[in-house]
Amino acid sequence: MRLDELSKLSIPVTPLTAQQKQEFIDATNRLKLLTDRRALLVARIGDEYITDPPRLAAKP
Repeated sequence: MRLDELSKLSIPVTPLTAQQKQEFIDATNRLKLLTDRRALLVARIGDEYITDPPRLAAKP
């Protein structure tokens, strides 16, 4: 996932470029939006119809 890659790059030893910072902000905002939407759906219809997203396979 791109957010994980950018998180690894954000350690103090290797500062992010302006483009990478913006991409990180966009990715975290998108993740928050999707998390909030999921919470609204669960509140409205209950959690018996909503399943957890599938786990992505780790990259070798």
